[in-house]
Amino acid sequence: MNRVVKLVVVGIALWFEFLLITCLYDPYPHGQIVGVPYRQKERLAAIQVYALNPSPTAKATRDEEFRRMGEYVGLMTILRLGFWSR
Repeated sequence: MNRVVKLVVVGIALWFEFLLITCLYDPYPHGQIVGVPYRQKERLAAIQVYALNPSPTAKATRDEEFRRMGEYVGLMTILRLGFWSR
């Protein structure tokens, strides 16, 4: 095979992997609230407290748990992509 053809095949494979990871791959089909194991009990407790008593303090606690969950998911995504690329 020609070197240019090899580069094109590799480029197409990388582009397909990029599309798969960014567009088609959904690791949490039922939502991230119950799918992420990090601080799951605390997050569900904060959601329950806010549902039963929607006060500003409960909302702030719930939002903080969602923020922590988002940070965790972002960090794990970066780490997984780093390990997959080797």
